[in-house]
Amino acid sequence: MRTQLKISLTLVLIFLTSMRTFAQFDNVGTSAMNFLKIGVGARGIAMGSSQVAVVNDASSLYWNPSGMANISTNQVLMSNNNWIADIAHNFLAVTVPAGELGVIGISVSYLSMGDMKVTTWDHTDGTGEIFSSHSAAIGFGWARQMSDRFKVGVHIKYLNESVANSSANTFAVDLGSQYDIGWLRVGMSIQNFGPQARLEGRDLQVRFDPLPDVGSNPPDVTANLETQEWALPILFQLGFAVTPLRTDMMRWTTSIDFRDERDYRPQLGLGGEFAFEEMIFLRGGLKNRVVSEIVGIQPELEEMYLLSAGVGVAYTLPATEFTIHFDYAYQQLQYFSNSQLITLRVDF
Repeated sequence: MRTQLKISLTLVLIFLTSMRTFAQFDNVGTSAMNFLKIGVGARGIAMGSSQVAVVNDASSLYWNPSGMANISTNQVLMSNNNWIADIAHNFLAVTVPAGELGVIGISVSYLSMGDMKVTTWDHTDGTGEIFSSHSAAIGFGWARQMSDRFKVGVHIKYLNESVANSSANTFAVDLGSQYDIGWLRVGMSIQNFGPQARLEGRDLQVRFDPLPDVGSNPPDVTANLETQEWALPILFQLGFAVTPLRTDMMRWTTSIDFRDERDYRPQLGLGGEFAFEEMIFLRGGLKNRVVSEIVGIQPELEEMYLLSAGVGVAYTLPATEFTIHFDYAYQQLQYFSNSQLITLRVDF
């Protein structure tokens, strides 16, 4: 037990040092693969995205891979997010307990922007052609309970972003841990740690005249536009959770997360979940972050609070080992219309 506690405290110190380092830089607008920051699962979103210490289902593959160690049955989780501007964000996760090995899982995250018109300077209303854009992540995760209180997990994922005939590809790793003191649960995670991404493809080919003042050279030399590498949106999270009320019929859990993104200011998430016989769930959450507001000539910092709420139902099919969970969440967004999520989970 002392060994696990020392490991946890060491991770906390590394975590806090890293957050302080990132806080010294302003990297707004300098990350690729930003779809990785869109939360998944109606339960997590409804609780203000404060899931690092409490997550215990297949959505752990997104929030904190160590949470998979809490899973004792096979699970299939499907989540649909009605995101901004008719953008659809879907998430699928499957987890399987593997005995002494721990719990393994696979995840697929897919964001689609649908079909869009091809426009040019001469055809601003469209040329009649269409193109599409999407982002995807395919991952494999593993988690294990190292002791009665300490859990660890890792999630390795392949990443792709495509726009028409150009794309960027890379991979990333998520690391996480959970420590249960008894009355307090502590969770930590580092997400999207990996090499930078660069956009490449035949849409970057152009034809031009490199020497327009010399008449003997070809007037339509083929060249490639040079693109730069961009870092992934690395994310550090530290969370705490307590359950002050637990009876045979009712449970109340409160969680709080500190979230520090590479390319944005730190954010605080607070959430609560009330469960009645672990069949009916009521959830609420609050996210607090500091944003820039342009006032006069100089930008000023202003605090913003975003609310979220949701409900859930769990039902075990008679004479079977199948339990179906249906969850719904509604969340406020900073500049766009609010979004809604639905999640279906099957335990068997």
